[in-house]
This record gives sequence, structure tokens and C-alpha cells, in this order.
Amino acid sequence: MIAVTPQQKAARLAVLQQRSLDTVAAEVRRIVDIPIDQPLTPEEYDAVSYYYVRPDEYARGFRLLPRQAEALVAYNETGGVFGPIAVGAGKTLTSLLIADDCYRAVLEANYKAKGDAPVEKQIPRILLIVPPQVLSQLRNKDIAYARKHTRFSTDVHFVAGVSKKRRLLIARSNRRGLYVVTYSILSAEGADDLLDGINPSCIICDEAHHVSGNSSSARAKRFRRFVDHNAPQVIALSGTLTSKSPMDYHYLAKAALGRNNFLPNALQLAQAWSMLIDTNAAVSQDTGFVPQAGPIMPLVDWARKNFPGEEITKDVVGFRRAYSNRLYSTPGVVASREGGYGGSLLIENMGMPPDEIARTEGYERMKALVDDLVSRQVAPNGDELEHAMHVWKWRYEIEGAGFYNELYWPEPEVLSRRARLSLRDAEVVIERSKHCHELQQEYAVELRDFFSDGHRRGMDTPKLVGIEMYRNGAANVPASLYRAWKTWKDSDFEGRIDRDSKAVRVCPFKINHCVASMKDITKEARGRGVIVWYYHQEVGNWVTDELKKAGYDAVNCMAGDKWNDYLVDSAALSGKILCCSISAHGTGKNLQHGFDTSYYLQWPRSAQTAAQSIGRTHRNGQVSDEVRAITCHCSEFDRVTFAATLNDSAYVSQTLGKQNLMYATYNPVPQRVPYAVLREWGTQAREISGEAQELLDGVLEG
Repeated sequence: MIAVTPQQKAARLAVLQQRSLDTVAAEVRRIVDIPIDQPLTPEEYDAVSYYYVRPDEYARGFRLLPRQAEALVAYNETGGVFGPIAVGAGKTLTSLLIADDCYRAVLEANYKAKGDAPVEKQIPRILLIVPPQVLSQLRNKDIAYARKHTRFSTDVHFVAGVSKKRRLLIARSNRRGLYVVTYSILSAEGADDLLDGINPSCIICDEAHHVSGNSSSARAKRFRRFVDHNAPQVIALSGTLTSKSPMDYHYLAKAALGRNNFLPNALQLAQAWSMLIDTNAAVSQDTGFVPQAGPIMPLVDWARKNFPGEEITKDVVGFRRAYSNRLYSTPGVVASREGGYGGSLLIENMGMPPDEIARTEGYERMKALVDDLVSRQVAPNGDELEHAMHVWKWRYEIEGAGFYNELYWPEPEVLSRRARLSLRDAEVVIERSKHCHELQQEYAVELRDFFSDGHRRGMDTPKLVGIEMYRNGAANVPASLYRAWKTWKDSDFEGRIDRDSKAVRVCPFKINHCVASMKDITKEARGRGVIVWYYHQEVGNWVTDELKKAGYDAVNCMAGDKWNDYLVDSAALSGKILCCSISAHGTGKNLQHGFDTSYYLQWPRSAQTAAQSIGRTHRNGQVSDEVRAITCHCSEFDRVTFAATLNDSAYVSQTLGKQNLMYATYNPVPQRVPYAVLREWGTQAREISGEAQELLDGVLEG
């Protein structure tokens, strides 16, 4: 064997480093060289409508919305669309018309290539993936609407809503047209066979964040596997494409735009850019992390040259602005810089005075439970809580809605019937599960002590600490913490059960407020209905019962096909109070025709969920000049939760266009809460940049 000298090793390393630098430079050059897309003129908008709208409807004044026209032009020019389009801006009709264009284009190409006889294997198939809760609306309303107003004529095959066996038969039928599946079907067994059976030439993702690149869900992995192996056209549409990082949408942008991807296609370089976009510039410099000029300065120089009217500095702040300009000007990108339908959005807090809350039955018990959570970090069932975010989750139930889910071990007889075990085996499983839980509680105490010592970057959540110990053992954590974690993990076993839960109502102060406020709310709604949004099913049951007792025509719209179908019938909803599960109905539903007023019994912590739920009524087709969202924030906990949602909404708005929370009018103006306080409360809020903070400050200054 010939020995390699140190000089040879150094030379090889230098070659590899130079190749890496050349690759980075080529990738940045690709991004800078992407053409700048020009906005459509008013005449071009009208020409697009004239082409797609049926002549009789065009004569009556029907026109496509601006983002719809832009998306159709983008698809026809680039073959893909990356669409961070505002909630309520017409994504469903956009999806159908793109499918129609794809069908016609592929079919025409096949005929030209093969003469007058199409080849069976080349019959065009398009796949539309939608959230399951909008399936009824698509089937019963949206397709008929598209056929009435536009030239949409493609055959539609609903793979969703049928048995598993029937789904596969439809997928393998080889029929032309548009196939519709739901994201939940992609999560089910056999989804890979389904995708391979349809073998679409184009995949349209409505609410594409369900298959984001950062997701580890089965549906996202299956979607990415098919795209990677088959390279179909990808249309990615969503009003809430990210909540955390540009890496949320990196894969979708790459799949939809190809060489026109405004982010580096190389994963490592994209992650480096993401760090610069995510992190506050001042924090970056304070910690000694100063980005190298190589990866970012060409983009900054490009932006300074092509957008001379903007102040783009040669630093991290300037890079973020340059990135935003690159994103919005990229061919194939259709983005809403300003959301909404043109009408105003009022978010009004109608919280209760503290003395009124204190007089509510159950208040003292609620206060005692919250005190235990905060001072002792102990849950109502006696569980030791590991981290502030777990305290926050319990407070979201107790202080945020006046109830909690009590956890308890099932009786052996119950488990025996449920799991088809002998009574003795059921007893053993319960005892072993209890022991494992006790060890987990001991670990929770150690972990809480670990967190109380101060903030540790990269180990500031229970999950990150667990990952650290899995990889490196006790190398970077106290030995006692590692022992407790290892003992707990070693006690785990296949077949371990979790505790059952039952809802415990504690204090009805928010339920009472909702019922008491409804007289004035319905009066101001002027005969239109009111939506009461809730998160936990028990809260929905509770408030619906109390509204009915008070004489209101209230309906509890839970999850499930029955309620999805019910919400399609606008006539049946007229004037009603809909108590809606925000998880089941906060996305995709068109509720603007009967409603312009919402009451948030439980305000969503997620900025995505907040934007989507507001978009059920604050959207195109709304006839009211103002949409009203009423909150019931009564405590410091409520106000911090709302501030965390605003914080994260500002983060998203920094790069993907203003979210509706950022252009709403507030009465009163929300409370300003520093990021350090949001983190201390366990909200897991994003740390935002200086630009995003300026945007948020504008909201908080009224």
C-alpha cells in the first residue's frame, strides 16, 4: 500500500473545498440569473378572464380574481406554480382550471406525437389533493360553480369517499381526467399503490402545507417519494405555507419551480440561507455568527441593481429584503403581498372584568389548579410537568376554557375487552404501564431541574434533550438526568398503554360570557349567522348546550362527513349559531355567504390556524364591508397566547406576504409581550427578525 503524505491529503482537501465553493457559487449564480417576472397589466388580466370564462358569464361581468389569472399564466409559462396565495383568494377554482389546462395540453401533445390515435399509457391524468373537510364542498358546489362560470370541462374522478378496494380500482382505471384524493387517504395504508395507480402527470396540492418538506408524516413522505421518482408537474397552493422556517416550503418550491427555485436546491445551502432569514440580525452578530459574504452578496447586489427604489443594505437585513424580492419576482411564483378580499377585518376583544370572573361558580377551584400548575408544575392529576410548554398546554384547557381532560388508568376488565386480552394479561399490562409512567415522572423532575438552570441553545425542549441523550449519552447532560431518562426508556415495552381521559368542567366563565354576549352579537350580525370557534370537543358540547338552553338556534358542527356535508348547504345555515370545531372546519370551508361574525371561545395558538379560520369568512365572495372576529381574552395567559400568535404571524408575513392578523384593525390594541417572556411562558413562539418586529410594532401601535 502506498502511503499518502500530509501534503497530498492537504491538496486533496483543498480540491474538495474548491469544488464545494464552485458548487455554491454556481447555485447562487443560478438564482441571480432567474428572470424577473413582470406583473400582468389590467388589459392582460381581462384577456385571461376572456379566455377562461364562459362567454355568457363574461358578458354578465364574471371575471377571474387577480391571483387566479396570475396562477394560470404562470402555469402555462413555466409548467409549475408555487402559490403562497392569501386565504380566500380563490385557490379552488385556480386548481380546477390548471387541471383543465394540464389535461388539454398533455392530450394535445399526445395526439401530435402519435397522430390521431392516443396511446393508452399516455392518457393524461391529473391529481388534486385536498383536505378531507372540503371534499363535500368540492363535490357538491365548487365543481358545478367552475362548470357554470368557466370553460372547465375535465372529467372528475373522486377517489376519496369510497372504500379502500374501490379507491384502488378507480386509481388503476387509466381513465382520463382529474382524480381527487384527500390528505388523509395519503396517510392510509396503500397510498403508495394509489399514487402509482393514478400515475398523474401533474399534482395539484390545495393547502400544500400538509405535505411540507419538513414534515415527517407518512403522507408527506409518500408524496415526496412519488414526486422524486416520477417528476410530475407540481402546483403548490396555500395561504399558510410556513409557520417556522423557509425549509417548510423548500421542497415544494423545488418541486414546483425546478431551475426557477428561488431557494438553493442544495439542502445544506438552503438551510444556511434559512438560518439567515430566520434569525434576528442583532442576535446573530452578538453570538459571533456572522455569515460569509460569498453566499449572500451576489443576491444583495442583484436586488440593489434591479430594485433601485428600495433600501437594500449590504448585510443580513439587506439579504432578507433581497430574498423577498427574489421570491416575489420569480416566474411561477404567485403570492399575495396583501391578503383578503378588500373588506376590513376587525378583531375585537370582549374579555370579562376580573371581578365578574371571580364571582363565577368554580372560579376558586380553577384558580387553585392554575396555581399548582404555575408554582409547583403539577397537573390536576398529580403529574409532574417537565417544561413550561407542558404547563402552557394545561393552562390552555383550564384557564383558557374552564375545563381539563382528566387522565386515568382503565380497569383490567375494560382493557381485557378492548384489547382482547385475558384478565390476567390485562392486569400485567396495566401494572407495567403504570411503572413506566412512574419512571417517566421521575425523569420529568430531573428534566425540570435541568431546564431551571438556564437556557441551553439546542437543548431547550424535552424533545431536543432526548435526542441529545440518544446520540451522545451523558456526555453533555448531568449523569442523574441521563440515568433517569435511560431507566424510563428501558422500562418501555410493546403493548404499553396510555391513560384514558374524561372531561372535567371546572368554571364556566367563558361559556357564560359567550351566551351573555350573543344577544348583542347576533343583533349586530343583522340576521346573518354567527360562528363560535372552539378547539376541544368538550368545549363545543358545553357551549352548544348552554346556547340552546338560552333559546338560540345553535348547532354543534363536529368533525366528520355529516358536518362537512351540512356546512355546504348555505340555505340551511341561515341565521344559525354554528359552534364549529376549529380543527375540523377551520380550513377550506366557504362560510362567507352566510356569516361575517365569529366568536373565538378558544383562540388558536397556531398562526396558521388563526389565519385559516379567519379566512372562512374574510374572503372573496363576502358581501359585508367588514368581517368581525370577537375574542374573549380575560387573563394574562390569554393575552400572552394571543401575542405569541401575532409574533408568529409577523414571522410568516416577513417573506410570504402579510397575513390577515397583520392588517386587521384591533379594538383594543393587543398587548406587547417581549420574546423572552413568550419563551418563558412555554408558547414556543418564533424568534423574529428586526423587520418582522417593525411590522408587529406597527400592529401594536394601532
